Amino acid sequence: THIYIGDIGNNNNGARPHFKIYKITKADILNTNGNILVNAEIIKFKYDDQPVKPVVVPANTTNLDCEAMISYKDKLYLFTKQWKGNKTILYELSKKPGEHLAVRKDSLDAGGLITGADLHQANGRIVLTGYTTSGQRFIYLLYGFRDNHFFKGNKRKVTLNGPSQL
Repeated sequence: THIYIGDIGNNNNGARPHFKIYKITKADILNTNGNILVNAEIIKFKYDDQPVKPVVVPANTTNLDCEAMISYKDKLYLFTKQWKGNKTILYELSKKPGEHLAVRKDSLDAGGLITGADLHQANGRIVLTGYTTSGQRFIYLLYGFRDNHFFKGNKRKVTLNGPSQL
């Protein structure tokens, strides 16, 4: 019923104290022609484990960067892009407008930087996309999980040919 647009990146210096997700009703944009103006509800958040005073680091070295998000049941799920650890941390967040904490749920040693996520509603599979620091592209398939324990089910990493995002 909604589209979620994440203003959740943090790769510049890792010191961003607040993040936003814009929640737009699909009905507001369907069956329209041309340019339109829509109102977005705003979900503001911080990570539950980020420092109270943000720590400035060199660009592309933070573990609190994020580009990947899915909407699953009544929550949003963020998959971080860890520049140093090459892991992804899974955070859970309310879909309700207002100010919230993104709660750390789990982690996956992705062996690279996660840059996208998508959920197939019908079969319950999640695909994470990413690349290694050397530029090798990959996808992670997550399936056979229960509830929101995405990393506890089956996982398959598939290496892709071709140029990366670098």
